[in-house]
Amino acid sequence: MPSTSTGWPSFFAEEHVAAAQSAQAQVMSLVVEGVLPNNPGLRIVIVECGFAWLPSMIWRLDKNWKGLRQEVPWVTRLPSEYVREQVRLTTHPLETTDPADLAETIRLIGEECLLWGSGYPRFDAPDPRAAFPAGLDDGLVERLLGGNARETYRVGVAA
Repeated sequence: MPSTSTGWPSFFAEEHVAAAQSAQAQVMSLVVEGVLPNNPGLRIVIVECGFAWLPSMIWRLDKNWKGLRQEVPWVTRLPSEYVREQVRLTTHPLETTDPADLAETIRLIGEECLLWGSGYPRFDAPDPRAAFPAGLDDGLVERLLGGNARETYRVGVAA
C-alpha cells in the first residue's frame, strides 16, 4: 500500500514527512487493537520516523480514549502509559537542532523512549560525531547514544 493517503510520494521530502504519519498510525493501532495492553513485555522500536510528533499524538489519543474507552475495554490505562513503557523511537531524523526545543520535546516524550538512530552516511543523515546540538545534558546524550538501547535490548542489564 502507498505510504500516504494520496498515493506514493513523488519526492523524498514528501516521503520523509509521511513516515511520521505512518508511524503514528502504527502506534495508535498497537494500543487500540490491544497488542501493547495484552503483551506487556513487548517492546516496539520505530526507526527513521522522527519523534517530535509523539507528544501531540499521545495527548490526543489519551483525550479521546477517556471519552471512548467503552469501545476498547482491553485498554485499561491511558494509552500514553503503554506507549511510554513499550514503544521506542530513534533520533533520526532529528526535527530540531535548537537545544532548548530538543530538550523540551525529549522531556515531553520521556528520555527513556529514544534510541540513537542514524542513516549515516546517507546524504540526509548527520555525522555521528555531531549528532546532537551542544548544550544538551551529558547524561541525556549518553542515554540517547547507548544507554537506552542497552536497556531496551537488555544488553548488559540485569534481568
